[in-house]
Amino acid sequence: MTEWRIDVIPKVIQFLNEYEYKPTLRGIFYRLVSEEIISNTFDQYKGLVQALATARKKRVGVRGYISPFAFADDSRYIEDINDRFTSYQDVIDGHRDWLKDAGKNYINDGFLPKWYRQPNYVEVMLEKEALRGAFKNIFPPDDVRIVPNKGWDSIPYRMNNIRRMCEWKKGTNTRDIPKTVYVLYFGDYDPTGTTMSFKIEQWLSRYGIKLVRIALNREHISTYGLDHLRNPDPKVAAKLRRDSNRFRFMRENDGELFQIELDAMQKSPLEFKDLVVNSVSHYYKESIHKKNLKKFAPKKIDAYVKTKFSFREGEGEGDTE
Repeated sequence: MTEWRIDVIPKVIQFLNEYEYKPTLRGIFYRLVSEEIISNTFDQYKGLVQALATARKKRVGVRGYISPFAFADDSRYIEDINDRFTSYQDVIDGHRDWLKDAGKNYINDGFLPKWYRQPNYVEVMLEKEALRGAFKNIFPPDDVRIVPNKGWDSIPYRMNNIRRMCEWKKGTNTRDIPKTVYVLYFGDYDPTGTTMSFKIEQWLSRYGIKLVRIALNREHISTYGLDHLRNPDPKVAAKLRRDSNRFRFMRENDGELFQIELDAMQKSPLEFKDLVVNSVSHYYKESIHKKNLKKFAPKKIDAYVKTKFSFREGEGEGDTE
């Protein structure tokens, strides 16, 4: 019998301190399986979910406490609104303060994007919505656009994505140069998952957009040691047996039928993060960004502000005229 509170939860707390990003709950499950702390069964996964729910309900400081925000989960989010009053004085003063240090603020606030004037434009596409949070934690803010498909995408969603990518490809409404567009795809290794990326690649190629399936691929099973982390859910196994894409998958996998989730790669958190980050940076030229920083140097921006505004000193400091 698994002693979740004694044997498992302390290990989860230890593992969480080793990650440089928020892992998914399933990623932690596969890490525990790899460390032979629990077995790769559906009942053990359900037990882990329940044990972690208990740990995240505890008060801070209580033994076995895990933060409610320890795991990445962007599968549910609120369409928020701005409903907090701000006085006009605060708005005006805030703009005044921003302008007084405009050169630095222009760069820090992202008005000079990382990918500006780069020859390539990159998006990261995910098969699973649940992995959005983990990927968002891996990249700095505004580093790369993350596009969850949530399985097979709808036609309106697909066409909206293609329209956006074509704008970057042609340099239309982007205030940037035309670019080569790459979609870096991350998905599960199973009959539908491999077929899905192949179909999306076909759709995108009609518009001159290139898809590169980064992971999970067959070679990762051996290089990351994932063979023992096949999805244990009996419902998944039954679904695989009904999958119309199973025959091609079985031909490519020595007659075997299985699913290994992308989450399983999180058992090696540093290697997984490096794979994700390097797949994007491969298409990025730091030298171009350095040229942009020189062109839009803070001193140049501050000098421009001084031609437009003057700031009074002492009482009433910050009034513009």
